[in-house]
Amino acid sequence: MMHRNGERPPINFASLMGPVALKLYGEPNAKLSKPNELRWGSHGGRIVYLDSGSFFDAEAGERGGTLDLLRHAAGLDKAQAMRWLSDNGLIDESPAQGGGSSAVRLSTGQRVVATFNFVQDGAILYRKHRIEPGREGRSKEFFYDHPDGRGSWRAGRGGAKQVPYRMDQLAASNGPILMAEGEKQADKLASWGFVATSIKDWLPDFASSIAGRAVVILPDNDDDGRKQAARVKKLAEDAGCAVCVIELPGLPPKGDIMDWRGSADDLRDIVAKARSADTNEMRVPGAIQATPYVWRDPATIPPRPWVYGRWFLRGTVACVVAPGGSGKSTMLAGTALALSSGQELLGKKVWDGAKRVWLWNLEDDMDELSRSIQAAAIHYGIEPADVDDRLYVDSGMEGAGLCTAVEAEGQFKLLGPVYDALTHELQRRGIDVLIVDPFVSSHEVEENANSKIDKIAKAWGRVAKAANCVIVLVHHTSKAGSADVTAMSARGAVALVNAARSTLVLNRMTDEQAQELSISPEQRGRYVSVADDKHNRAPAEKADWYELIGVDLGNGVGHHPGDSIAVAAPWSLPDPFHDVTAQHLEQVKRVIDGGEWRENMQSSQWVGYAVAQVLGLDADNKSDRGRIKSILRQWIVNGALKVERRMDKNRQERPFVIVGRWGE
Repeated sequence: MMHRNGERPPINFASLMGPVALKLYGEPNAKLSKPNELRWGSHGGRIVYLDSGSFFDAEAGERGGTLDLLRHAAGLDKAQAMRWLSDNGLIDESPAQGGGSSAVRLSTGQRVVATFNFVQDGAILYRKHRIEPGREGRSKEFFYDHPDGRGSWRAGRGGAKQVPYRMDQLAASNGPILMAEGEKQADKLASWGFVATSIKDWLPDFASSIAGRAVVILPDNDDDGRKQAARVKKLAEDAGCAVCVIELPGLPPKGDIMDWRGSADDLRDIVAKARSADTNEMRVPGAIQATPYVWRDPATIPPRPWVYGRWFLRGTVACVVAPGGSGKSTMLAGTALALSSGQELLGKKVWDGAKRVWLWNLEDDMDELSRSIQAAAIHYGIEPADVDDRLYVDSGMEGAGLCTAVEAEGQFKLLGPVYDALTHELQRRGIDVLIVDPFVSSHEVEENANSKIDKIAKAWGRVAKAANCVIVLVHHTSKAGSADVTAMSARGAVALVNAARSTLVLNRMTDEQAQELSISPEQRGRYVSVADDKHNRAPAEKADWYELIGVDLGNGVGHHPGDSIAVAAPWSLPDPFHDVTAQHLEQVKRVIDGGEWRENMQSSQWVGYAVAQVLGLDADNKSDRGRIKSILRQWIVNGALKVERRMDKNRQERPFVIVGRWGE
């Protein structure tokens, strides 16, 4: 393209980053790439940022622009890089207009506004010049010239066989091809990182360039554009291509991709949705269209990639909700050791062997974190060799702070570079589980703002997906000391819990539970339950229970005693039916059948006295009373006993307990 004075405008190197990277690296890792970010390698360590036109090679520690990429990946200096760009049809490095630089002959007032190189195997076969205005009152006209073999140009194509525009790019890739009506339009698509060509002058002879590929056609918004799209669609289908035609939403009449107000990310989303049904039918963006289900052999569906029991799922965010003093830090230390050693210390299976774990605590210092980890190691007999190099621990109190989002002057901002750096480090270290404790200290945003917390949580989800790991965000409750912590007890906005794949809740044993289990009030604080409250509200007996056991670190000095640190150990609920037989139940039934027994515990006729009489318990003792309640609850649930409402001797309706069925 030329200015009026015959000089070229500055080259937009940033727009060339996507096409250059595709030529150098080939197709990116589709699993790890995002609409504005292409990644190569099994861990996505080579990254191209399309929005900024920059790259980063994590393994080599190299970063920069397009020319830097050519130097780094191809060993080219600046002159060689410019020649490479020209040879590949990405820039026009032919001599400027005049002095035999082209065969174009311009009339007064005309100028060459764009030049498009048709390249095959790195050599220019011919060029197409757009001239404005055209002659005889036309707005534009086109002129072809070709190399004459002596460093100059001659008019016409010179007998060269016509080729698709950007042919070398088509040949160097195997992804979907986007087709627009015009070379300028194809160049814009290429600058966005797409493999692109023009449908203008498309010939049946071009079939070999696209055979068997996925093709997306973007027609101009007019009747002629739709006719062109239909014509090329038929030719592409004849070449064995899967084709869809997308009419971009919001185009003005006669408009095309140059007039579209969407972004590269928007177009990637539209293309992905259009191709998601694996069908050749036209799909219109913005329309509601049902996708036919493709029947699958269940045996071929990959199982969910569980990492730790049924709590942590790879590629997702998990949440832990706990009040202060519930043993949260103790549980996390045990979890980190279980994962990094591959041992079922807390009763949860570590799937597929030991995992690499990163525990990032933002409120405790390293000494305190070490106390919890080493106490658990002493209790479970974990040695350094069991963990090897799989455990990483950082403390926000000792400089390893973390901030992923801020609010400045009322403006919310996700800190993209922080998420990128996190993803890179997770990939570099091969981390399987990252634990961030607490979530509230990892950002500087009003925690009650649902829309903002939702964006933060989803950004963490993208990190988990990109790094193929589990992100565990630990959160406090809104009411410390609440008797029943659920997922909805989480402090602030509910968006965090909603975005999490699982939400583990920690609860101390309540006084009522302790009574039913015959555990003294002084001892009940040692017992903690953990349940996934995101999918179902499991009752206490279905949760996992743990006992907090004191472990002496042996770090006393002189007259100063050493530290006794709590360690979580799996614990089973006592069975209220221990030593209770079927004969006992039959005896209780006979006692109940011979009298009037009330369901109400406050009544002197409470049915619990009948149970106590048979089992030799004291119904007025707190511990025994709790056990009796548990036994009665189960007998009523299974139908051995039942509750019947009837009049008492004072003609008041009351619930009585009677025999449900005999013969147990």
